[in-house]
Amino acid sequence: MPALLKIIHKIWIQKFYERHAVLLGLVFYVMFFLVNSGEIIDFHFNLIVAVLSSFKLLLLIFGIWFLYQIKMIFFFEECLSLPQNIILKKFELLSRSNQFRLYAYALLLAYMPVFIYSSVMIVIAFRYRLFLAGLSIVGFQAGIISLGAWRLLHTINSCTPSIFKIPSFRWKLIKPFPLFYIDLLVNRFKITFLLTKIFSVLGILGFMQLPVDHYEPRLAWLGFTFGFSGHYVILYEWRKFEDRNLFFSRALPLAIHSRFVMLGIAYALLLLPEWGVMIAQGLGIYDATVGWLMGISFLLFIHGSSYRSALDNEQLMQNMLWLFLITFLMVLSQLSLPFSLLLLAVAAWRFRKNFDGYQPADFLA
Repeated sequence: MPALLKIIHKIWIQKFYERHAVLLGLVFYVMFFLVNSGEIIDFHFNLIVAVLSSFKLLLLIFGIWFLYQIKMIFFFEECLSLPQNIILKKFELLSRSNQFRLYAYALLLAYMPVFIYSSVMIVIAFRYRLFLAGLSIVGFQAGIISLGAWRLLHTINSCTPSIFKIPSFRWKLIKPFPLFYIDLLVNRFKITFLLTKIFSVLGILGFMQLPVDHYEPRLAWLGFTFGFSGHYVILYEWRKFEDRNLFFSRALPLAIHSRFVMLGIAYALLLLPEWGVMIAQGLGIYDATVGWLMGISFLLFIHGSSYRSALDNEQLMQNMLWLFLITFLMVLSQLSLPFSLLLLAVAAWRFRKNFDGYQPADFLA
């Protein structure tokens, strides 16, 4: 059994936190570093009491936790589908009860950030006699972990197609170059694409619900900052797609500025739903477009910066986190438009500087 736990830690848990480090880091930063250190305990206590006292807020939190759970399950199933992880399929040789315990253990480890915070919520709920809310959290957590473990048990021991499978979309016409990237998402990374969009839209909607007595576009921009920063996984998959499947495009007679523009169009299409959400929530077209431009510039900068000796996941995450902090401060300082234009110019320069000399590690081997 210890050997099986090591396999789970290395293939599932470690990889899960590596891929989602940026997203979890952003949430942790907002929850614990944007609040004055002397007020952080009172802030979280009041937040927890407000959630426990409101059925609607509690349902909203359950929905967010459920999305996180879905993200974990589909990440684990993605690992199962990789040829190098064939050893995971050998778990089917264990008894069903042992498998169930292993999968529940794996999900609990990946769920640990939520589990720790929800445990504090449960303690406060029982301390202040909010028994129904406390028991609801206990039952919800136990239920989704059990359902997730059952789901993995079914996946590993069955050859039937996934019951959550989303149909693929096939383009009948010749695709323009930017749609190569979008096609990758709607065919191979549908769940990642869907969950990323849900997180991004919730970020915008959440910030725009904050009570203010005047028109304030910065609320939408702050929410969108979290949204487009959460596109890290998509950006990383696009970069891998370039290295493994689009390497031939380097031989095409395309000017470097044309390549940059086409990549910009791909990111513009990717962030188009958020632009529509901001307008639908009452933001002016000009202000929504400024936020949209900021997101495009942000992702283009990170993308262009990744053309180094090899695609480095850790370095990519660090760049994303630092640029998120800078962007957040620029929005608060009412410098969104000049910062976006400057970032776009620097992104074009970095793309031009790095692209020609870059060779994927797989091709250098």
